[in-house]
Amino acid sequence: MIRGGKDDNPAYTVIREFHRIQEPSKVVPKMSFKLIFLLSTGLLISACGGGGDSPASTSGDGGGSTATDTTSVDVFDGAAIRCTVSSDGMNATELGDGKYSFASTLDTGTVVTASGCTDSDTQSLLPKLSGVVQSGAVVISPITTLIVEAAIANDVSARGVDLSASLRSISATSLETAIAAIVRNLRLGDYEPTNPATANYVAAAKADPTGISIAAIAMRVSLAISTLIKSVEVSAGSTNASTAVSAVSQAIAESTSVINLTQSAEIETVMTAAQTIALTVATTIQSASNAIATIVAIISSATGDITIAIEVTTTVSEFLNTADEAAI
Repeated sequence: MIRGGKDDNPAYTVIREFHRIQEPSKVVPKMSFKLIFLLSTGLLISACGGGGDSPASTSGDGGGSTATDTTSVDVFDGAAIRCTVSSDGMNATELGDGKYSFASTLDTGTVVTASGCTDSDTQSLLPKLSGVVQSGAVVISPITTLIVEAAIANDVSARGVDLSASLRSISATSLETAIAAIVRNLRLGDYEPTNPATANYVAAAKADPTGISIAAIAMRVSLAISTLIKSVEVSAGSTNASTAVSAVSQAIAESTSVINLTQSAEIETVMTAAQTIALTVATTIQSASNAIATIVAIISSATGDITIAIEVTTTVSEFLNTADEAAI
């Protein structure tokens, strides 16, 4: 039996969407059809008690203190494993469970990227993520990726330089502006996404069966944003992915109103705004919006235990892990 009522169970939401896309009057992208089918079957199995146990909880202090000659890095959506974590030509060593370490001290404001990661919870092949050195350590998540991209755009505008081709460092002013905008527009409350001591929400979110703590809210948002960014990357292709992700990040930061990620219409509005920021990739951003807006809303609407949002994201990743531009 499917637990919960029809109005509060994501399985029923997926089924309704599946029936909607079968209506002759509706024109729905191929990717949406495939994803809704995967979600409807996957969530029904999960809701009836199948699907196995959830992966083990991930713990960590978000980076903690660092030795004087090292810089610690914490990469998470769930714990991000097998990443290539790098900054200015240097690579960090993987320590396990989403933890990495540079054998040198990085300056505050330095940008660090994580590519080729796998989310240990969902087995999603994560999009390229980025974070920034704060208090001697780095946290990297989908949320910090939006912040870094928006902050870089602010610095480019203010300085008239292309940071992607020069020193990878963000000014304190641009970073603070981007943090405030992303936290406000994604309704993250008191969450501090770049604070190494408190940013890692994973363990706290999994310990909250109600799903109403700041940690649980942050993790749902992160899962949704990760899926959104990944779909934009796939749609744009390797050549244009960075430009497209930057445009979406800027659109979220520059929104004049908060964004309710449980509403596909509000996601579509942001994606439309992103197209005006980067006209060269407008078509690919629109394709991603068409394909993924409803799925992102379903992830964001998965109230209660965070494992529900994890299960939805896991099912979507089965498609995105192997999708290409043609699929979208």
